Amino acid sequence: MKLKKIEIHEFVTPLAKMEGKWWDIRKGYGLSQSNSYGEGVGRLFWALKLTADNGCEGLMAGRVPTGSYGSGLVGNDLNKGQDFNDTKMFDWLCSSFGEAFDAVAEYNIFDTEQILCELYESGKNGGISEALLDLKGNYAGLPIHQMAGGMGRKKIKAYASSFCDMGTPDEYADHAQDCYDMGYRGYKIHPYRCLNPATMKPAGKNTAFPDWDIEICRAVKNKMGDKMKLMLDPDGIYPTLEDAIRVGRELEKLGFYWYEAPIIEREQPERYGELRKAVKVPMCGPENAWGGFKTRVLWHQNGWTDILRPGGGFTDIIKTATYAQAVDARCEIHGGGFIAAQSIAIFPESVTEFYEQLLVQPGHSEFGIEEVAGSEPAFENGFFLVPQTPGAGWGADLWPYAASNSLRHFEKTAD
Repeated sequence: MKLKKIEIHEFVTPLAKMEGKWWDIRKGYGLSQSNSYGEGVGRLFWALKLTADNGCEGLMAGRVPTGSYGSGLVGNDLNKGQDFNDTKMFDWLCSSFGEAFDAVAEYNIFDTEQILCELYESGKNGGISEALLDLKGNYAGLPIHQMAGGMGRKKIKAYASSFCDMGTPDEYADHAQDCYDMGYRGYKIHPYRCLNPATMKPAGKNTAFPDWDIEICRAVKNKMGDKMKLMLDPDGIYPTLEDAIRVGRELEKLGFYWYEAPIIEREQPERYGELRKAVKVPMCGPENAWGGFKTRVLWHQNGWTDILRPGGGFTDIIKTATYAQAVDARCEIHGGGFIAAQSIAIFPESVTEFYEQLLVQPGHSEFGIEEVAGSEPAFENGFFLVPQTPGAGWGADLWPYAASNSLRHFEKTAD
């Protein structure tokens, strides 16, 4: 079986409802909807469909990055500010996916490793491999995790990731409590970066307040005790190794579950070796370093991390997690979605424990692709349910929605 056709839609998601308690708190401190991690969230998404020569289909979808390739936000209102007329990102997607399609169309789609090597070594867009996985699962009538010979996990324990700049340390603690009440048993703090906690006024972007971050961690720990596993992710914002060590030693005392990306990962990664020697709280990373699974293995072998953190596609996740299993380490996947859920379910919980739910707003739906039916795994009392339907788990409504709300369309047929 070979690929016959690729189609891509860039489409608009429904209006996000920027309202409720936690939005009101942030607005009260002068933060706009595009401050501190909001700037990466708009209403443009893409959906890709592959069709094989026997008519079998496979899907993949994702968010159109804002601020990249010229496709940025032009205002503070995420519902209106993204430039829907900007075609730069769509042009890049079509070129990238089109080249990847041409590179693999000559192969039998079940020559998996050959296709992956072609994509990996050539640097072509590997996202097409996820659509191929969905296609193969649909053809076989099996979910991806079963095709891969997985553990048979039906649900995955979830942790809630906070926004940055949630408010005062006590308000962070209240947010953690609200997440606990939703069923989450893990909570990851994204601390201050656009709000000055000394004045509770906006401080621009990407400003570090490590000593105030410690106050957040203390407040959350004091409120939640041992009811939740707690993590801190400053996302590389601390300017010095000394800042990272000072915060890390406090996390030790508080018994945090892991410490993630306090300093930049793409520059001087050996500093993480110094950090890991100086603090005992487990380090989790790298999330942002280039190089896929090979880089994650290198970080662990060099003593720069305890918990490996792949953030790429299916191949990077399962190869990183397989290494972790072989050396009795842990592997925590960055972000969620169907591919993450299918990947996590392949391994025992002792290797891949958590599903990460980003930017949780208790009492209100998250914004993003989950606004579209069938585009996100189901959540149930602190767990995400692993889809048991064939393929990745995309709902039947996703592609029709993408097509009916399409701004731009691309298709190409194999030669």
